[in-house]
Amino acid sequence: MPVYLSDYTLSEQIRSELGFLYKRGFIEIVESTIYFSHPTYREAARYLILNNNPDIDQKIDKLVLKILACLNDRTAGVCAKQWQFYYKNIVSKELKEVFKNYAFDAAHLSIFPSVRDICFIFLLEFLSDFDETRIDRILEMVGSGLPTGDIFWENDVPFISDALNFLTDDDEFELEDVKSYLEDLKEGKSISVYNTWHIVLYLNKKDCDMSLFPGYGGCLQILNSDEAFIRAKMAFVILKSNPSADSRIFNTIFKDSHPSVIFEAIKGAFYGYPYYTDEQKDLIVPLLVNSMNDELVIIRSNNLISTFGLDYGNECIDWESVPEESKKPMWNLWTLLFPIVYSKMPDKVFISNSGRMGASMNASVNYIDSESGLNIATIFFEWIDRRLSAEHSLDTHELSVLSYLLESTDKGEERFMLFKRVFTHPSTDFVTYSLSWCVSMWDLLNSQEVEFILDLLYSDRIDCRWLRAVSITQKSIPKEIQDKIFQNDDLFSLECSDIVAGIEDQLLEDAITLFCGEPHPISWLGLNHIGRENWYPIVKWVLINKHAVGFNQALKEMVVSYANGPAPDWKDDGLAIWTALCAGDKQDVLADRLIRETARCNCSIEPTQKMWHALIDSYTDETIDKLVAMVLDGLEAMQHYDSDDILHFFDRKFLETYILPSSPMDQDLILISIELDKRRSGYEDRVGKLIKLALESYAVIPVRLQVTFDIISKAIDKHSLDYPDLKKFKDIPNNVDKVGDEWLKHRNEHYILPDWSFYKKIN
Repeated sequence: MPVYLSDYTLSEQIRSELGFLYKRGFIEIVESTIYFSHPTYREAARYLILNNNPDIDQKIDKLVLKILACLNDRTAGVCAKQWQFYYKNIVSKELKEVFKNYAFDAAHLSIFPSVRDICFIFLLEFLSDFDETRIDRILEMVGSGLPTGDIFWENDVPFISDALNFLTDDDEFELEDVKSYLEDLKEGKSISVYNTWHIVLYLNKKDCDMSLFPGYGGCLQILNSDEAFIRAKMAFVILKSNPSADSRIFNTIFKDSHPSVIFEAIKGAFYGYPYYTDEQKDLIVPLLVNSMNDELVIIRSNNLISTFGLDYGNECIDWESVPEESKKPMWNLWTLLFPIVYSKMPDKVFISNSGRMGASMNASVNYIDSESGLNIATIFFEWIDRRLSAEHSLDTHELSVLSYLLESTDKGEERFMLFKRVFTHPSTDFVTYSLSWCVSMWDLLNSQEVEFILDLLYSDRIDCRWLRAVSITQKSIPKEIQDKIFQNDDLFSLECSDIVAGIEDQLLEDAITLFCGEPHPISWLGLNHIGRENWYPIVKWVLINKHAVGFNQALKEMVVSYANGPAPDWKDDGLAIWTALCAGDKQDVLADRLIRETARCNCSIEPTQKMWHALIDSYTDETIDKLVAMVLDGLEAMQHYDSDDILHFFDRKFLETYILPSSPMDQDLILISIELDKRRSGYEDRVGKLIKLALESYAVIPVRLQVTFDIISKAIDKHSLDYPDLKKFKDIPNNVDKVGDEWLKHRNEHYILPDWSFYKKIN
């Protein structure tokens, strides 16, 4: 930040030279402020920067930064306005890079809005000259809009601050003052920035006297303001409240270089559209549509169009203030603009809040007709197709075109054509998710669509096995689907044993996998745990009967659900099923699963403790060594979340009896601490021997329990004066987390979904 003397005085020589320049018209002096005024002098100054001298380049580097970052808004603004000229004409590549960097910084760091806006427009004009990282950041700046809530005023100068701003638009002006400013504007007088802003705020009020609205000249003066936040608000006001303005004004607005100005005009048009005459629509709608050919305007408008139906956030439509009769026309305008935005949205632009987008799409169904719904659904589908082809990961809201298609359109041939396109798409993610909606909305399908789905389940798609699994794991399974797959249209009304017997093994395995949702694509798509009433009894039956098909996946489902809760579906009988399994011949399988989940989950203490107790109690003296070996193998990993947890899981002497004797360094260090605290007869000799033994061993025998480090650290603090050698234990390396992470890494379960197609085209 530059520092200036508050009492700086010009020397007599400089005063004399300034007087020479003033008399000849090269400069003007206004209230002790000096400005260049002669065009020749100004051009001469501009061209001083253009040279091939590296030494002068270094001086220019420092000088332009001083000017651009100075605390005089007019000086900084004049400098910023020359930036394009400088950049286009500078020969030195190094100096060009300097100018790019300064413009980038000024576009989001300058305290003056006008300087930010001018430099921001420079960034957009020369966007391709920046690297990918900077381009992404600039596009983020486009999408984030103007910092209108952070603007403060110092007399006539707006500046940006991160201080709290408690003023509202109504607090900032007196009505009578504004009327006098409007009179001055009408007479062609120049209006200060501060007063111009007050004019715009007044014009945006509901009770504004429209007879005072500026004419062409006045509007043009406001729309030529250096500050984009003033131009943007004026554009909003005109499109919302004064569609009868001179047509030249609309052309000026939609030719503005700042995307936020055009965005505010679009937003204003939504409010005004219900009240436009046919002639006004004929004038304004083409301008709106044409503006969407600009990718930068699309980026800026993305959030408004995507979440149009929600009044959430500072840039949303305030639906509470919109009369009911005006909502349908506003949605009609949305149906014109949504297809343009989503068909031309750049690949690197993402939906900032897909949940709100989904809610907005649902809201649109109440206001649009079937033809518009089909058009929106088609554009939505094509947007999904492009994103998936570019290998973008889309969530459920972004994939929800099928539900939108069924809800927003009438049954007919045209809908069926898009319906088929959805279900012949190569992405299994997209098709399975769409199928889940299709099954749940079965009553909305026509006979042609029903037959298509039934044929799809046994088509030549390589992922048909997953389509069948999705279709039978929904909350309600249509009779037609049950009959097609099982030759029984009411299979799920039977006992679990009969249901399992009636499902082919591979389909049962896939259905349990899908229901439990362990592989990431399944849970990401929300396909898991849907048909709970049908499938939880089946999963439990598989466990209780140790049914080979689906057992491992069902076991993991139970352990994860019980240890992390327990979940409601396992609360009543989960421990009983677990205890019964422990009494069987699968103890080692259960132990392996419980060790893995203890290591990879932040388990609830009480239910996990109960599972460990049941498992430990099921081992006999002859078989306990096998469990001990398995626990020791994953000991560090089981401390991954909270090292104290295993003290609860391995209580009732299991830790002392089996684990510590197999981890001698932990046992010795813990015994040292115990002896020092209890000070039983002869403890000095025992402590001395233990310390000597531990010091000789720690270089080759690791400490495996995090709690050991905590215990010995306290012993050092309390007893190191009497036993100085205790301090040497501070050098013991703590590799508990490192070893645990390595264990988890090598035992990471990489689930593969065979025949699941992600992006490649299915033959």
